[in-house]
Amino acid sequence: MSFSASRPLETVIRRMLFNRLLLPVLAAVLLVDLMAGALVWRSLLQRQDALVGALSNRLRLILEAGEQPLLTAARLGGGQEALDLLSESVRQFDFVYRTDAQARLVGLAPLDRRYLGLDFSNQGYLRAALSPGLVVYTAPLTSPLTGLSTIYLVTPLADGGRLAAELRIQALNDALESSLAAEQADAGVALYDANQNRIGSSGKVFTRPDDLPPPGRHLPRILNGLPVLVSRGAIEPPGWTVSVETPLLFSLRGYVLGILGALLLVPILSLILMIRFGRSLDRSVVRPLAQLTERTRQLAEGGFKKWVPFEKIQSGFVEVSELAGSFQRMQEAVLQRQAALQVSESRFREIAELLPDMLIEMDASRRLRYANRAAHELFGNLDGGQLFDRLLARDEAANLHDICRMAASGASLHPQVMRFTRSNGVTFPGELVLTAVRGRDGSLLGFRGVVRDITDRLAFEETLRRSYQLFTEGPVVVFRVRASGERPVEYVSPNVSQYGYRPHDFISRQDFFDQIIYPGDSERVARSVQAHLESGARYYEQEYRLICANGDIRWVYDFTSVNRDSSGEPTHFDWYILDITERKRAEERIGVQLQRLAGLQLVDASITANADLSLTLQLLIAQLIELLGVSAAVVLRSNPRTGQLEYAAGKGFLNMDPSVISLAVGESYAGQAALRRERVMLNAPPPELADGFKYADLQHEHFVTYCALPLIAKQEVKGVLEVFNRTYLEYDREWMDFLETLAAQAAIAIYNADLLENLQRSNAELREAYNSTIHGLSRALELRDKETEGHSQRVSELAVALAREAGLEDEQLEFVRIGALLHDIGKLGVPDHILHKEGALDEEEWVVMRQHPENARRMLSTIDYLRPALAIPQYHHERWDGSGYPYGLKGEEIPLAARVFAVVDVWDALSFDRPYRRAWEAARVREYLIQESGRQFDPRLVDLFIRIVDAETEASTQNA
Repeated sequence: MSFSASRPLETVIRRMLFNRLLLPVLAAVLLVDLMAGALVWRSLLQRQDALVGALSNRLRLILEAGEQPLLTAARLGGGQEALDLLSESVRQFDFVYRTDAQARLVGLAPLDRRYLGLDFSNQGYLRAALSPGLVVYTAPLTSPLTGLSTIYLVTPLADGGRLAAELRIQALNDALESSLAAEQADAGVALYDANQNRIGSSGKVFTRPDDLPPPGRHLPRILNGLPVLVSRGAIEPPGWTVSVETPLLFSLRGYVLGILGALLLVPILSLILMIRFGRSLDRSVVRPLAQLTERTRQLAEGGFKKWVPFEKIQSGFVEVSELAGSFQRMQEAVLQRQAALQVSESRFREIAELLPDMLIEMDASRRLRYANRAAHELFGNLDGGQLFDRLLARDEAANLHDICRMAASGASLHPQVMRFTRSNGVTFPGELVLTAVRGRDGSLLGFRGVVRDITDRLAFEETLRRSYQLFTEGPVVVFRVRASGERPVEYVSPNVSQYGYRPHDFISRQDFFDQIIYPGDSERVARSVQAHLESGARYYEQEYRLICANGDIRWVYDFTSVNRDSSGEPTHFDWYILDITERKRAEERIGVQLQRLAGLQLVDASITANADLSLTLQLLIAQLIELLGVSAAVVLRSNPRTGQLEYAAGKGFLNMDPSVISLAVGESYAGQAALRRERVMLNAPPPELADGFKYADLQHEHFVTYCALPLIAKQEVKGVLEVFNRTYLEYDREWMDFLETLAAQAAIAIYNADLLENLQRSNAELREAYNSTIHGLSRALELRDKETEGHSQRVSELAVALAREAGLEDEQLEFVRIGALLHDIGKLGVPDHILHKEGALDEEEWVVMRQHPENARRMLSTIDYLRPALAIPQYHHERWDGSGYPYGLKGEEIPLAARVFAVVDVWDALSFDRPYRRAWEAARVREYLIQESGRQFDPRLVDLFIRIVDAETEASTQNA
C-alpha cells in the first residue's frame, strides 16, 4: 500500500485514534488512576490495620504468656517452689517477687537470699489497686535489683501479700522491632500504657501521645515535613495502645510513578500510532497484533519453553512495539513474581518446618494439603489427601466437626484441647487453634490450624497440684515460725491433725509446741537448737519425741531451715516434721536382733573352737540371761553311764546351789521334758511353782515363771535347759525362737563334747597300740641285725632333739621318732646269709643290701598312719654330696628328717661297741662328723648336733 493511497485512511485512522483512542485512553487513564489511587489508599489502610492488629496480638500473647502462669502461681499460694517454676517457665520475667502484707520481700526467683526480708513498701507497684484473680500492669518503673526500666505484673495473694513479676521493657521493644521487621520495615511503632506513657518504640516515631487518633482510626499528618499515616490499636486488657506511623511517600511511590508514566507515555504512543498507522497498518499492526495475540495466549497458559522473543516482532508503530515490550516486561515480571513467590514459599516452609508446633492446612472437607516436619514426626508420614479426623482420638470427631462449623461461620474461636493419636497409637493432649481460609469471593477454601502438644504443660500443672496436695495432706507437717513476736507461729499445715491437734492450737499459743515435746527430750532439743543458732547454721536436723493429743508418744524427725537477715540474725524458721515412730521401733527391734545374733555368734565361736564345755555353757547361760531378761538358768547334762540328768552349768540363783542337782529321766519338770521330748512352761506363785521340783530352797528364790526345753541332738536327748524368772513373762514368737536357738546350741555343744571325748579316747588307745607295735618291731629288728641293745631307742631320742633344733614342728617330731625306730625295717627283705655275713659283701650282695630302703617304702607306704614317717627308712642312706643310695639325692633334695637321722645314726653307731669292732672315743667321733660335714652330712645339722652333744656333756659333768 502506497503512502498516497493510504493517506485518507491514515487521516481517518488518525482522527479515529485521536477521537476514539487517544481521548478515551487519556480519560480512561485518569479514571483508572483515580480508581487505582482509591484501591491503593484502601490497601494502605488495610495494611495499616493488619500491622496494628498483628502488633496488638503479638503483645497480647506476650502478656498472656506471663499473666496466666502468674495467676496460677498466685492460686498455689506463691511459695518458693511456685516462684521458681514461674521464673523458669516465663523467660521474659527478670525476677518474680512475693511480698507479705507488710510489704516485706519473702520470696524471690531466681532466688537470692540477700534480698529476702527487705522492706519493699517504697516500690511503686505495691500502690496499685488489686482485685483477686486479676493482674494489674504498672507504668514503667526502675527495678530495685537490676536498675533497668521494667513493667510489673501484680496480683494479690490470699494472705494479703502480693505477687509481682518484672517484665523487661526491652522484651517488648524486641517484639515491636521483630514484628516491624517482618511486616513493614519503613514504619515507626510505639507502645503506650493506659496513662499515655510511652513504654517502648521501634523505628522513627514523631507523634505526641495527645495527637494520636482514637483506637481503630487513621489520621494523616505532616510530621517533620513528611506526610505520614498514623494508626492506633488497643490492647485489652491491660488498656495499652500501640501506634504505627507509615511514611505516605514511601508507600505511594509506585502509584505516583505509575500515574506520571501513564500521563507521559499514553499521549506519545497515541501520536506515534496515528502518524505511522496509515503507512504500515498490516505490517505494523495486523501481523504484530496477531503475533502478540499468540504471545498473549502463551503467556496466559504459562508456556515459556518455546517462547519467541518479543524483539522479533516487527512493527512500524511504536505503540505496537511498546505493547510487545510491555508484554515482554509482563513476562519477566511474571517470572520474577514466580521466583519471588517460590522464595517466599520456601522461606515460609523453612520457618514452618523449624517450628516445634504442628502446622496443618486442609481443604473444606478436612483433607490434608500440607503438614510441617513436627506433624510428620508426631503423626508419622502423612499422605496428601488424608482425612484430618484420623489424627484425632475416636471420641473427638464430633468436637472437630463443631469447631470447623464455628470457624466456617466466622465465629471467634479460643484454643481447644483435644486428644490426638501418635503414629505408635498412643494418645496425647493437644491444643488446637483453627481458622478458616476463604477466597476473594468469601467462599470457604479450607482451614489452617496449629496443634501444640501440651503433655508437658499438663504434667507441670499436675505436678503443681500434687505438690500442693503433698504439702497439705502428706506425712510432713510444715511450720512457719518467726524468730520473735507474741505469736511467732505464722503457718501450720493442716496435716498436723495426724497428731490430734489443729493449726490454731499452735498459732494461738506462743509456747504450745514446747509443751508437747516429750519432757525427757525437751532440754536436749533446746540445747541443740541454741548451739546451731549460735554457730550460724542455715539448717539443722534432730530427732525427738512428741506427745500426741490422745497421750501417745511418737518419734519425729525435725528438719529446720533458718532464714537470716543481712546481718545474720534469724528472722524465720521453717520446720518440717516427719513421724518416724515405726522406724525407731524397727531400729529397736533390729538392735535386739543384732544383740541376740552377736550372742549366738559368740556361743557358736566357742562351740566351733571346741572350748571347754563348762566354759561354753556358762557363756551360753550368761547370754541367755542378758538378752532374754530372765532371772536364772541352768543346764542339766545327761550322763550316759548313770542315766541321770546332772548339773553342767548355771547362774542367777541367790539361795539355792544348783550344782547338787541330779535327776532321773521323768523326775521333776526337767525329767519330764527329757522323757516327753517337749518343752514345759509354767506360771504360778512361788510356793505352788516350787512344789513340783525336787530342788531344795527353790521356794526361797521367789520364781513365778519356769520353762524347760529338752536338749536334743542327732535324735538323742543330751540334757535339759531350765529357765527361771521372778516376774511373769509374756512370751512372744521372737523371744521363744531365740530361747529354742540357744537350747539347740547347748545340745550341739554337749554333743560335740561327747564326740570329742570319745574321739580323744579312741585316738589314745589307737596311738598306744601303734607305739607298742612299733617298739616291738624295733626290738625285733635289733635282735635280727645283732644291733647294740637300745640303738633304735637312743637314735630316736637324739633324732627328735636334733629335729626340734633344726626347726621341725611338734606334730612332725612324732613321725621323726617313729621313722628312727623303724629306720632299718627294709632289712626284713634282705636274706640272712647276706645280712649276717661276717666278711665283706661282694658286688651282687651289695646290690641286694642297697634295696632295703626301697623295701621299707613298699612296706610302710601301705599304712596311712606310718606314711608320714617314711622319710627316714627310705632316705637315711642318701649323702649330702649325692654319693648315697638308693636315689643319689643331693643336698636339700634329701628330706630334712633323713638328713637329721644320718648324723645321729653314725654318731650312735661309732659311739657304741659292735660285734665287729670296739666303740670310738667321743673326740674321734666328733672329728669324724666334722670331717664328713659337707660330704656325707648336712653341715648345718652337724653344727647343731655337736652343740647338743656338748651341752649334754657339760650338763652331765656339772651333775657329777
